[in-house]
Amino acid sequence: MSNKKNTKSQQYLLHVCFESRIIFEHNVYFNYYGIDFKLIKGTKKYQDVLCCIFDISSSSGPEFDKVRKRVEVIAFEFLSCLSWELKTGIVYCPAGGRGWSQEHGGLSSVTRKACTSMPRQMSRHIKGISIVGLPKIGHDKYKAHALSLFREAKSSNSTYYRFLCYWKILEIHNFKGGKSMDWINETIKHNIWILKHAHFNRQLLKNKKISTYLKDECRHAIAHVMPRYKLKPDSGESLFKIYTANIIMEYLVDIFIKKELGLAFTEDNKDNYLYLRKKKGKAIPVFIPYKNCKGPCF
Repeated sequence: MSNKKNTKSQQYLLHVCFESRIIFEHNVYFNYYGIDFKLIKGTKKYQDVLCCIFDISSSSGPEFDKVRKRVEVIAFEFLSCLSWELKTGIVYCPAGGRGWSQEHGGLSSVTRKACTSMPRQMSRHIKGISIVGLPKIGHDKYKAHALSLFREAKSSNSTYYRFLCYWKILEIHNFKGGKSMDWINETIKHNIWILKHAHFNRQLLKNKKISTYLKDECRHAIAHVMPRYKLKPDSGESLFKIYTANIIMEYLVDIFIKKELGLAFTEDNKDNYLYLRKKKGKAIPVFIPYKNCKGPCF
């Protein structure tokens, strides 16, 4: 976009506040799907900030809304992919943005003071984490949807809401032409260790299949809190029941995302991952497919 002499701001600084239980090692610059980002590591008091600068002709109107929405979607998908990669919950909040004149400089000039700072809610436990790679979701809506629900589940303090997120992930199988109920039964059949690891009392099944139990006794009971389902939200028995079911669901979701959505990273299948590739000089590192990563990566 050409510069106009009388225009004070032809750029826009968009920032998203987020947090997890991770302490990032340092600020990170990277290009993700064609957009340069800066991740400003959080402090004990304030959340992390993910920000980017994009060109605009006006900070309002349909065209601006279209560009902002596209950038936000890419930023949110990055955080969902990061949640899956680090196996931790990430809570984010769109913090808005501001006009950013070119005289202010590029991303290196953006500091926490230039962005809206949100107070931290979660305590941190894991330190010194670096961002190395991310799952490659491309334009696959099923992968994007699954990872966003995974991030929601891992972020939630609610046992009940977490189960519903996991259940919705497995329901993606229905939209891909399969039957999620059959998939659950077959997967448990070939991975009976899941029930053992969850310390699940198989007598609870009676004559039901595991998928029917999870649907009727857990999914429906949570979504339709009615007397006939016998699930009281403030009951210790109910909490333990869904807590155990969540352990089963976590294993199932992990298998589903890796196998059915193809996001398992193995020696034989590395093309489904992006790696942060270093570039010469001060150029911003870029996430590229593993098969193209012939030079040094982080």
